Amino acid sequence: MMVDFVKDYDGLSEAELYNLFYQIIREIPIGKVATYGQIALLADRPRDARYVGHALHAVADPDIPWQRVVMASGEIATRSNPGERERQRAMLRKEGVEFVAEYQIDMQRCGWQKTPPDLFG
Repeated sequence: MMVDFVKDYDGLSEAELYNLFYQIIREIPIGKVATYGQIALLADRPRDARYVGHALHAVADPDIPWQRVVMASGEIATRSNPGERERQRAMLRKEGVEFVAEYQIDMQRCGWQKTPPDLFG
């Protein structure tokens, strides 16, 4: 028996959800990085960091700076495609992102500090 899993995006299609994430990712400036969780929070979807990763895996638009999104620890995530982690590291180094270890970014210096809008202020 085959089971179909339905993804619940609170009324958004998968494309709409991914485009919401992509809009935010486009704002990350050169030389800065954001975390999967930070992108989800800025999209007002704080529990959807995993979906940010899914959206980045599906990126087809070369204008979306996917390389600027990293794990909460500041580390570049391991990829399923060999060489992609090194490619991301090389792209970030070219943009001036500083590393404290081979795949560990200096988040104090290079973390994007954008915060969600204050809905009450």
